[in-house]
Amino acid sequence: MNAPAPSGGPAAEEFERLLAGMPPRHTREQVAAEAGVSQELARRIWRALGFAQLADDAVAFTDADVDALRRVRAMLDGASSTRRA
Repeated sequence: MNAPAPSGGPAAEEFERLLAGMPPRHTREQVAAEAGVSQELARRIWRALGFAQLADDAVAFTDADVDALRRVRAMLDGASSTRRA
């Protein structure tokens, strides 16, 4: 862990992590697989949210993106089950 800044506040690296979040570590294929959605659904969701189309091997997604995609899947699953009821 980084040493605190002399004033007792967070070090520059910690401040950057707090603002920017964790660094990307997943490709689009990995994030879709971990979230339990198809590549096509993941692509449609990212496109609907305005994200750029990325190469399949681009490491551009974080663990937070996996969580977000899981939440969207859960919402879609809930919406489709209420329509059937």
